[in-house]
Amino acid sequence: MQKKRGIALLITVMFVIIITVAVGYTLKQINNSSKYVEKEKSLYQDHIFVDDVISLLNGSEQLKSIVDNKSAEELYVFLAGIESGIPLNNNGTHLIVYITSGRSTFAINFMDRIQEEFLYEYLTRYNVRGEYIELLKDVMKEPKEGIYYNTTIFEEDPTLFRGSIASMKHLKKINRFYKREYQDDSIDAINFTNLFNFSTDRNTTTERNVTIDLNYATSEVWELITGATPERAKFLSSQEVVYSSKEELYKGLSLGEEEKNRINKFPTDTFVPYLFIKMDIIRENITSHISFEYDMKNKKGYNFVYEI
Repeated sequence: MQKKRGIALLITVMFVIIITVAVGYTLKQINNSSKYVEKEKSLYQDHIFVDDVISLLNGSEQLKSIVDNKSAEELYVFLAGIESGIPLNNNGTHLIVYITSGRSTFAINFMDRIQEEFLYEYLTRYNVRGEYIELLKDVMKEPKEGIYYNTTIFEEDPTLFRGSIASMKHLKKINRFYKREYQDDSIDAINFTNLFNFSTDRNTTTERNVTIDLNYATSEVWELITGATPERAKFLSSQEVVYSSKEELYKGLSLGEEEKNRINKFPTDTFVPYLFIKMDIIRENITSHISFEYDMKNKKGYNFVYEI
């Protein structure tokens, strides 16, 4: 256990310098190329950017040290040093790379029956109807012959992706249907960005992959997993300490037995080495957003989302 503000907030100078030089070089090389029309060049450029970032993460000695030492404190130092993003500019292309904890939110695609009850309770506090969970479950059902849906969402939008909730953009489509179908705008009061993540790799994902890192859990997640009031949840999420174990966290935050019992219904820990990478690429005529999760231990990126 260590005070967050007592940790030396070492800006990760070498990492920032390396990523700036590498991606800056890519920008220069591609902007000088005449092989591609504007949109094709942009798509190619974006692909190279992602490859560069993953290569730099894979080769980072700082990330290797974090994993080898299983150090919650070192992970915090790394994330604190780049929390405002890494901006890069070259010849009219503006790139900002954001790196945050990949496990500060709840993996909705892996919700079990007990967690569903807690989510129902959470939504009810905001006057959201129970049918909303049925919508989520319908969309997460694997498409197969003879499957039964409890809602009419696919009758209205037959092309809507099904099998999992793929992204925030996908969730927003579900939310729009809910508001139209039930004439209910109460769902707008919930910050789903801070509540859900969209991990979907069911065949290879282990429990560790979807574990919530309690050192980074948002107030929305604390409210969900403990049943706390919004005020208490904000207090829990604004903790001033980096905890090395759940036992230290339980004691340090003075959690009650009921809160601890609820937390234990979710996969949680105080060191989960997964990052969430977001890249905003801004050009004169095209703006694209790329996000993906990065497994620090296995040096793998997955759940890529590309939006233009």
